Amino acid sequence: MKQSYRLFPREKALEDELELNVISLFANKFFYSAPVQRTLDERTSRSAELEQRMVLLEVECASLNQELQDMEARARRRQKRSPEEANQALQVQAWQEEVERARQGQRDAESKLSSLEAEMQKMRVEMAGMKRDAEHYSRQEHMELEKIP
Repeated sequence: MKQSYRLFPREKALEDELELNVISLFANKFFYSAPVQRTLDERTSRSAELEQRMVLLEVECASLNQELQDMEARARRRQKRSPEEANQALQVQAWQEEVERARQGQRDAESKLSSLEAEMQKMRVEMAGMKRDAEHYSRQEHMELEKIP
């Protein structure tokens, strides 16, 4: 800022100080604008990502709300069944319970039968052993009787 007119020393110092401040402002702007711009770009990018996630979550929320409404409608339809359908459902359930009891009875009977078969086999083995012993004893007695004059 060179001027053609003369200034007093104090005015000259103020003018120089003002010129230095302007230069300092431009220098600060130059040096600090790149990091500030980078930070601004990062935050803008992050904001865009968050907005995109928010849109996806809104879509998912809408989908879940629709699914919930469908499930509630099905539940209401089930509740509005006619009394005849409700009686039929109860009858079917009773039959299913009866069938399950019969199957359980069959399983119990098969288990008992299996135990009895095992016990029978054990008794057969014991009886076979007793029969052998008896035959052996009988032969010994027979031979002793033959020895007697």
